[in-house]
Amino acid sequence: MSRRVNGFGTPREEAGSLTMSRPPSTAAATTATSAEKNAENEVTQCGGDVALMEARLCEIISSIRALGRSNVDLETALKDDSPEDPDFLRAVSENKLTIRRQGLVAEALVREMKAFGTNVDLDEDVRNVIGSVQCFGVTGKDDEGGTTDTATGLYL
Repeated sequence: MSRRVNGFGTPREEAGSLTMSRPPSTAAATTATSAEKNAENEVTQCGGDVALMEARLCEIISSIRALGRSNVDLETALKDDSPEDPDFLRAVSENKLTIRRQGLVAEALVREMKAFGTNVDLDEDVRNVIGSVQCFGVTGKDDEGGTTDTATGLYL
């Protein structure tokens, strides 16, 4: 019997011609944002390989921590030196968008890894960084003037 991930990012068991799979939650599917869909796509790209999921999760955690430190530095500079600096304000906003997006991916990876029986969770400091940006409901503008929830992020 082999363990794989189907197109919905859920585990399935295969034994010969028999396939058992968990259907995706219809409530989650109907209310998923583009960032949540991107997070699920990143999990699916790992192809059910827990080692790949772990490597991606470590990369994301490192990035979230760096972005959180960067925002502390930027916000300190905004308060002390230049409260209206548009570049600093934009950098903080983009970092928050990236933290939010990467937080969703990290949470999706943790859920999927747990489904495979892996004992994994996000450290409290990472949860605090993710939580600090989610309570503000950060969004940005795309090239056509619409809102978006993705960004590349800036390190300082």
